[in-house]
Amino acid sequence: MGPNECQCGDDCKHAPTRGLGTPGHRRLRIGAAAASVVGLILLSVGHASAAPHTAVSIASADASVSGSAPATVALDELFDSTFTLTNNGPSALTAGQFQLTVTGALYVSIDGPPGWFCSPPPSFTVCYVPAAGLASGATVTFVAHEKAPPSNNVGYDLTAQGFFGANAPDDPNTSNNSLTVKTSVTGPPETTTTSTSTTSTTSTTVAADPAPTTTLASGPIGPGDAPAPPSAGLPSTGSEIGGTTIAGAALLLVGLGLTLAGRRNHSRTKI
Repeated sequence: MGPNECQCGDDCKHAPTRGLGTPGHRRLRIGAAAASVVGLILLSVGHASAAPHTAVSIASADASVSGSAPATVALDELFDSTFTLTNNGPSALTAGQFQLTVTGALYVSIDGPPGWFCSPPPSFTVCYVPAAGLASGATVTFVAHEKAPPSNNVGYDLTAQGFFGANAPDDPNTSNNSLTVKTSVTGPPETTTTSTSTTSTTSTTVAADPAPTTTLASGPIGPGDAPAPPSAGLPSTGSEIGGTTIAGAALLLVGLGLTLAGRRNHSRTKI
């Protein structure tokens, strides 16, 4: 009888066998192998969870612009528009530019911070971020000098638009990159005029006409020796008779009377 044959009759035909090649031994080996695999998996997971995490940060900037300008300006008057640039991002802004566009006014010049290169006017300017960049939280200011038109623009709006853009690093917030300021033209410039009035008084002195005089010749009065009526001082019209005219007429009558009396005496002497 072989070693694996049952010796207890038919009742032992169904008894389990316990050799190395038996089914029970094979199940034990499979279970051990599965446990080993599971253990290896658990060890791998444990090592992975114990490894430190490395945080990955992404550089970004936030270029923003604010500004101001006078509300009104007179014709042909100088005025300034001011723009302030700020980097609100967590990283330094290493590449970017500020662009300024002036409309309606004469763009004279622009003042900016050291290190920023700006193209010249007349109407459009680009200023570049220097190699040193603009640090997080840093601020710079630009002042544009402008002049209102000389005439025919009363009520017209003068505008200056500033744009601040970031090229490196990226700017995720572009809503605050642009600003436009406005100035209205009201009229001619105010001037102060002082006037002085002088009143002159002219005095006119009118000399009175000298009273006319009549000179009588001395000696006997003969025919034809009667004095002529004075002509000086006579009124220009017959309706105006002065005292001189009356005196002349009286003298004339006296002269005539003396003449007649002399003739009568002469006639009596001859007889």
